[in-house]
Amino acid sequence: MRDDSDNGSIIDFIQHRRRCSIREVRQELRPWVGGAFVGRAPELYVPEVALASRDRAGVIRALAGMRPLITHRYLEEERAIPRSLLGHPCFAGRVLVDGRSNVVFPHADRDGPCGCEVKNRGFTGFAPGREKGLWISGVQRTDTTLVLADGGIGALSYAALHPYDGARYATFGGAMNPF
Repeated sequence: MRDDSDNGSIIDFIQHRRRCSIREVRQELRPWVGGAFVGRAPELYVPEVALASRDRAGVIRALAGMRPLITHRYLEEERAIPRSLLGHPCFAGRVLVDGRSNVVFPHADRDGPCGCEVKNRGFTGFAPGREKGLWISGVQRTDTTLVLADGGIGALSYAALHPYDGARYATFGGAMNPF
């Protein structure tokens, strides 16, 4: 991700990474664009939108039974997340712990709490029957930067490696919700 030679088009990227010819690049990309186009426009892919079965009240009840995370052995010892970071105003009260000592990143959508990303030693999950939304760190008026990560641990790790008081963090739990 920080390799300066990975700049340019997707063709440049594949040629650099796979060390292959333009013919091989075309073969690699063809399935992604719907095949060879001879005098016809590509078909657009639009995923079907499925109605979600949400249990927002269940999410709210589950979150009410959790407590703010102050310290966590897994985060500190295995993920090298300093305890001081967990207490930083940006994260205080935004990372929880459940009754099984799992680290919980509560997700919300535009209507409120909708699910939880759950992490622990050897375990990653999303609470069943819940929807993914966004986990967002504490919001400060002085925030000038948004750090977007795929998961809560990634956001905390980035904050530990690149501390910046003007940052706001958000995660989508590994996959974007189509809503």
